Amino acid sequence: MDQYRFRMPTEPPALRLTGTDAMPRAHVVRQRNAGLPAGDPRWVLAVRIAGMLETAGEPPRVWSEFSDRPRARRFAEHLGFAPHEADAIGVIVLDAASSGYPPMAALHDWRVTDQLARVPRPDERRERLPRTGDGVVVALCSVVLVIAVVLFVNQLG
Repeated sequence: MDQYRFRMPTEPPALRLTGTDAMPRAHVVRQRNAGLPAGDPRWVLAVRIAGMLETAGEPPRVWSEFSDRPRARRFAEHLGFAPHEADAIGVIVLDAASSGYPPMAALHDWRVTDQLARVPRPDERRERLPRTGDGVVVALCSVVLVIAVVLFVNQLG
């Protein structure tokens, strides 16, 4: 009877294909990516677009044919995205929806969240751009310079 008794191994078995205890890289990537936080603007926009696609019935074949695209872009602008970033998120969601799953369910695939994470957050994009106040200062300096040149030319002539 002892020969049929189940015994726990003392150490984990080595993987058959590699001969090591290490996990394959693909599993490490999947475990590392926990998805985007619920408050992330990229996730919020993706969920909104997925909801629009679900209510639209048959999803369009390309993003530019989507009837609610202007509404999605307005919402994205409200969140701080540029139009091309909103279109990128829309294309990612539409591509995920074309996998055969409902758009909301397709968002939970780790590949989709990886693609969404590559789109810059609105606050990251603002850090790379000059501040709005800098443009106002440059414009005022330009006006003062033009006035000074006009006054100088008038004094000469």
